[in-house]
Amino acid sequence: MGEAIRLTDTVRDLLESGRRERLNQILEDAHAADIAAALRELPLPDQVTLFRLLGRESAGAVLAELGDQAVHELAGALDEGEISSILDRMRPDDAAQVLEELPAEQAERRSPRRSRGSSSTAKRPPDVS
Repeated sequence: MGEAIRLTDTVRDLLESGRRERLNQILEDAHAADIAAALRELPLPDQVTLFRLLGRESAGAVLAELGDQAVHELAGALDEGEISSILDRMRPDDAAQVLEELPAEQAERRSPRRSRGSSSTAKRPPDVS
């Protein structure tokens, strides 16, 4: 847990001083669970700023590490395109976990490729009569 606390303090300092390049370097080397722990300690505007600095794959891993409430708040602050793009690049199991943590309305709107030609009627066998 010490690493997460150090990361949180460093992230706060770098966000306050506007040192985004250095923050990017630190985030590249940090574990997703530590980044998630740091995110939970920040106010929502700083969470959004930090989250947007992450690469899509890292962002997906961090989302998978966040709890229900944090995912809900962060997803509400990001636009639908950002979340959908991240979900598209996540492992299917992780994306499903994140979608389960979102309220039903948000999950439906943000579900990757959910309604793009994959209806149950497309899998129905042909009528033989």
